[in-house]
Amino acid sequence: MEQRRYDEVRTLVDEARALYTRRSEPDGAKTGDIENLLGEAELGQGNHAAALEAFGRSLQHRSRQLGEDSPWLAKDYRALARTHSAIGNLPLALENLDRAIAIRAKAFGPDNAKVGPLWQVRGDIQREHGQLDDAVTSYSRSIEILEAAGATNATVLARAHLGRALASAANEPNADGPNADDLAAARKYAAGLPDDVALHEALVDANPSG
Repeated sequence: MEQRRYDEVRTLVDEARALYTRRSEPDGAKTGDIENLLGEAELGQGNHAAALEAFGRSLQHRSRQLGEDSPWLAKDYRALARTHSAIGNLPLALENLDRAIAIRAKAFGPDNAKVGPLWQVRGDIQREHGQLDDAVTSYSRSIEILEAAGATNATVLARAHLGRALASAANEPNADGPNADDLAAARKYAAGLPDDVALHEALVDANPSG
């Protein structure tokens, strides 16, 4: 994130905090939205400790107002997972991501389209840490859910990420690599497709309880 954009976000966060304090709502769910926004800004700047603190505050505000099983909390758990992954803490990353999956699965059902993108994020984290076989499993689960739900755009993105994992597995030194069908899938899904996790996440987060 550019410094100017980061400074703008910090200013907006401070103004919003002041507004909710004047309204006697400093601990409301909306404050969680503000802290989550700040966390994303800090993460974009590589300020991982500050991002973890902001996402933690967001989770605290939302859980207090909405309950610990609210599907809105999945956004914070996913953000915590991404941040822990960025600092190399894979166990905590997967722990938080699995909590996000469990919350949405409880709210909507394990095969709901709102759950599928989280499995893709799980695959992304595993791929980034070299767990390619596990990543392929997570991506495949994401695709299974999204295809069944008819979520075409999200399925295309999940397949693109699966293709990259398969291609990475094929290029591993001293590895047997995937079979011919896997390589064909890698070529089909990885070539020229967008590497944009944010697109379908934004669509899901726009109305996680709808």
